Amino acid sequence: MQTRRHLPLAVAITSGIIACALVACAPPQVQVQRADLAKLTTTGLRIDMNLSIFNPNTYAVPLQSVGWDLDLFRADFTQGTVRMGQQIGANRNTGVKVPLGVRFASARASVQKFLSGQSIPWGIAGKCDFNTPIGPVFVQYAKDGIWKNPLKGRTADASQVDESLLVTEHDLVAEPLIQISLKPIE
Repeated sequence: MQTRRHLPLAVAITSGIIACALVACAPPQVQVQRADLAKLTTTGLRIDMNLSIFNPNTYAVPLQSVGWDLDLFRADFTQGTVRMGQQIGANRNTGVKVPLGVRFASARASVQKFLSGQSIPWGIAGKCDFNTPIGPVFVQYAKDGIWKNPLKGRTADASQVDESLLVTEHDLVAEPLIQISLKPIE
């Protein structure tokens, strides 16, 4: 009687092992190509992060989510997760643009640091969650660098500030603040 009760579990485990053996699944490769400071004001910032994702498998792999942690001035700043549902094509590189919008009121940093520094040291790291035939696969990524501070190094004349780098009130309240679009890298 006990053998019959454990039979479905044994069949499920055996089926899973056979499925793994039959379906080769290599994890996708994720690299941060760029993380640009797109806009900055005293109320918030926008970062355009570009990922390059290579799927080495012979089948498409769904990208479920992109998680990210942002460090500014060598300290934790903020984090987030973007739910996806996009397909990464078989045997190809796909560019993923991830615009990250951050309000300073919701982040753990002082606006004063942005107003006082000539440069902004940054680091971004996270993981991409892929749904594969053998289950979820998480692939980590990371990159760091230094941005020039668009609020510093300019003349005192406000007319000299590059307006394209400033976050407008519309940028901060537009929904969604974080969007992702996929396009193949050529």
